[in-house]
Amino acid sequence: MLYEFICLPFGHHLAPRTFATIMKPVQALLRLKGIRVVCYIVDILISGQTFDKCLNNVAAVGDLLQPWVYNKQKEI
Repeated sequence: MLYEFICLPFGHHLAPRTFATIMKPVQALLRLKGIRVVCYIVDILISGQTFDKCLNNVAAVGDLLQPWVYNKQKEI
């Protein structure tokens, strides 16, 4: 049986740590693809050497995180 939480089981004070724990394998995968990412609290900073490279990196991260819920208006 698959369980899905609609809220954090122990409140919001663990949210940053939970996000960091979940994002560690995602960061490793993106770094293997050559995409520089930094996760801080609940934000993801995506960088590139040029503007076009940065846009491509943002699109790649967006495609990877598509099954998760994220705000596309705040993407760039």
